[in-house]
Amino acid sequence: MEDVLTGEITDRFGGRDDLFFESLREMDQLDVWFPELEGLIGLEQNPKYHPEGDVWIHSIEVTDRAAAFREKVSDPYSFMLLALTHDLGKMCNILTKTTEMAMHIAQEEMKKRGKR
Repeated sequence: MEDVLTGEITDRFGGRDDLFFESLREMDQLDVWFPELEGLIGLEQNPKYHPEGDVWIHSIEVTDRAAAFREKVSDPYSFMLLALTHDLGKMCNILTKTTEMAMHIAQEEMKKRGKR
């Protein structure tokens, strides 16, 4: 199956995996096939380290760059999968930080109200 999928992507997109995923996004199919990746869209990251934009853009750019090395590694499929998914954990990290911040704000507000 992996060879069929790789061949299909190469035939249709000239080996540009990033175009494949962008096409799925444009067709509103990314969430159907790769919901984890769709969660990266709009997920902000520190512009000091990632001036290219959100986690989605970064992941797609990494995937595009990794394609240049695909033929030089022993397991190209795993290599490309790792490039594409290397930042999926940021979704959990961002949600945790957001939740912690919301809890902190709520606790501060409760303290204020308790003092009144």
